[in-house]
Amino acid sequence: MRFEDRFYTFINQIFGDVNVRQIYMELHPHESYVLDTEEDEEHGFHHVAYNIKTGEKICSKQSRLQHTRVDIHDVLCQSYSLYVVFSKTPLTKDKVQKQLDIINMYRTILRDRQFIDVLTDDILTNPDNEGLWKMFRSGEPTNRNICMKKNVLLKNIHRVLNEWEQYGYNYFIGRGQYDLHNKI
Repeated sequence: MRFEDRFYTFINQIFGDVNVRQIYMELHPHESYVLDTEEDEEHGFHHVAYNIKTGEKICSKQSRLQHTRVDIHDVLCQSYSLYVVFSKTPLTKDKVQKQLDIINMYRTILRDRQFIDVLTDDILTNPDNEGLWKMFRSGEPTNRNICMKKNVLLKNIHRVLNEWEQYGYNYFIGRGQYDLHNKI
């Protein structure tokens, strides 16, 4: 399985899931922002945040954090929206550092025992959720379900975060080429 397939499977799909995002929002309500999605011609839907007080939409494309015409695999809108709402520092324009900051945000989320407990109780151990999340191949979901066992899922998420930090960030920059061994 390639990095990008693991990324779509264990990061984009899971942290882009409305229910997962809702759990985190309920545990860590923000006084100014909420997470939402909207229709997107290019990818079907797009993750954004809204400022509750002003009604302003915070969009990674409009704020120029995401340039999908230049960085063709930059599907990080759900990561950008989480970061905007839950981080204390703004995202840098530096393409690599921006991703490293997001990786650290995910690691912080995964250290949140309360979040992991609610995720486990509400989603992972619920028999109605069997088949909720699929394995990805070439950017598309397959008919293979991912393992919903907490330890297996968390191990896979951490693996992707480590790969993303080591070399995977290259996938989201420019034409998205990388070499596992040379880490171009």
